[in-house]
Amino acid sequence: MVKTLLLGDFLFVNQFEYGPKIPFTHVRLPGLRKPARGDVIVFQ
Repeated sequence: MVKTLLLGDFLFVNQFEYGPKIPFTHVRLPGLRKPARGDVIVFQ
């Protein structure tokens, strides 16, 4: 399997795709779509 992300690569993150969280609350808005196979998910 070929590595997708290499050391030094830049990554564009779209927080609104899967449902953004409203700052200073525990409220999360509905997302535009659910994660699909092959998506790269970034956690805080």
